[in-house]
Amino acid sequence: MERFGIRLARSWIALALASAAIAAPPAGAATGADTDHVVDTFAPGADDAERALHGIYTGFGAAATGGEGRARFTVTSLADSGLGSLRSALESVGRLGGGRVDFAVGGDIALLAELVVPGNTTIDGLTAPAPGVTLWGDRLGPGGGVLEIHRGNVVVRGLRIRNAVNDGIQIAAKRGVPFGRVVVDHCSVTNSGDGGIDVTGGDGALVTDVTLSWNYLAANGGPCAKTWCGGGALVKYGVTRLSAHGNVWDKNLRRNPSIDGAEVDGGALADVRGNVVRGYVESGTQLRDGARGNVVGNFFAGARPLLTAGAAVFVAANAGADAASAAAPFDVASPLAIVTAATVLAAAGAPPFDAIDAAYRDALATYAEAKNALVAPSSDRTALGFAGGAPPAPDAPLDDATLARARRMLRSARTARTRGDAVRAAADYGAAAALVGAPRGLYARAGHRVAAEAALGASAVATDTDAAEAYAHAAHTHARRAGDVRLERRAARRLAALGAPAARGAPNRR
Repeated sequence: MERFGIRLARSWIALALASAAIAAPPAGAATGADTDHVVDTFAPGADDAERALHGIYTGFGAAATGGEGRARFTVTSLADSGLGSLRSALESVGRLGGGRVDFAVGGDIALLAELVVPGNTTIDGLTAPAPGVTLWGDRLGPGGGVLEIHRGNVVVRGLRIRNAVNDGIQIAAKRGVPFGRVVVDHCSVTNSGDGGIDVTGGDGALVTDVTLSWNYLAANGGPCAKTWCGGGALVKYGVTRLSAHGNVWDKNLRRNPSIDGAEVDGGALADVRGNVVRGYVESGTQLRDGARGNVVGNFFAGARPLLTAGAAVFVAANAGADAASAAAPFDVASPLAIVTAATVLAAAGAPPFDAIDAAYRDALATYAEAKNALVAPSSDRTALGFAGGAPPAPDAPLDDATLARARRMLRSARTARTRGDAVRAAADYGAAAALVGAPRGLYARAGHRVAAEAALGASAVATDTDAAEAYAHAAHTHARRAGDVRLERRAARRLAALGAPAARGAPNRR
């Protein structure tokens, strides 16, 4: 297995499990703890960045109350599941029809499956003690989000979400059920394989009244089976009344955000105001196909900063973009006040800013550098990117030329297998997987796809049952990290044929 470069065993944080405490106060609420996290008072006259930290939001989602006034649960464990975990708290909230989730612990949560957020819920990462809460999504399967929101009246704030196989946060109508009133505020969403925060309707159901405010979104989107996928935020398939206020869209592939109005009667309505948009690859902000809205007071840096094909857009007071097609502004709810670029850059994201966010903001100059940066939970000492001085010497990020050589070796292995040369096939499968190693960087998903194909092939030609099963398990893991549904199913079928269960994780959602 080592020759395949599969590093499945990681030294995750081990914590004693504790019960979720109902109606417990936020961590440090009465103890004089870190005031960056305890936000239980509001100073009149503060600017909008500070107001949002105290739960006073702007935009179409501002009426969301989340779990205020409902049962309160406190997360006391950083485990993926079990007593005291975030997953357990959300399951309890769901049974009660809503509630508020606070944190008595801060640190990394390495997830093994998506987290579903019930309606009438607040997840308040700002209550966590330093260093705050980071959700890691690189072990999840394809198709979903690290956080999935399918019901209304939800507030999520103060979380870091990193390395999602698919989406960081997915706000999506499912099974034809419409919903509205969602706020995502002061979150950091970085290095998602597809979308940072995607908002989508579906099956004729609309998603309405959404505010994305004071978030930091970086290095989202990248190569995929369809060539290129994702970006900062896709808003499509039946979404209207969306506000994007005071966010930093930094070094994403594209979609900063992209708002499509084709499936909304009269056109989707949006308000994009006070954002910083920079470092993208393909384009900045886009309103298209029937979208209507205001693009006001934003700060763009780059070519093709604002695209408005097929949309009615009022544009004013932007730095770096001017593409107006409507003479008068559209009437919107609770617009953001005038802000400066410096204010947005200083306030957007999950406080307090950690070393990874600082590196994304300041040290990594381009999208490619951001995608190739070595970023992993702080407990994984073999894969630290930005923590306490110089990082260890890691494998180099996978590049296009190495990936091409690995794919050629895969073809050679298949040819040898077709000709009945199992020994040559096994050697070539091993060589292909060794080339991609433990894939990371811009081509990580494509590399995991090669590793999964190689492991599946090795399983098929293995003469030892234990080795065949081990290869199949590796194939299943790599297929999930590639975000490849078909490969995951093939690996699961191979495991079933060998009489072995598939690796633990979220069920296939496609």
